[in-house]
Amino acid sequence: MLQCRAIFAAWENQHYQYCNETLDKQTYEGYERAIAKIMLAFAGFRIYWQMNRDVFSPTFTAHIDKLIADTPLQRGDALMNEWNEKIAALKQQQSTS
Repeated sequence: MLQCRAIFAAWENQHYQYCNETLDKQTYEGYERAIAKIMLAFAGFRIYWQMNRDVFSPTFTAHIDKLIADTPLQRGDALMNEWNEKIAALKQQQSTS
């Protein structure tokens, strides 16, 4: 849970900087896409958010709530399976080169 807290706190800071135009739009949007794909698509992070959303700013809370609504829920092993498939493909490619 502490890791989730640290990630959301860092994300809130990034969001604050972006909203105050001290963080480049492309940089922030890339960061947000990655974090949404890695975190918000999975139940554990959503449960953390449900349990702790009240400790974050209203602006950030509304933003994360919208991202969660727009991000399809994935199976817990989906990202790891994709990772393993890509590693196997890369190894196969290297062994035939």
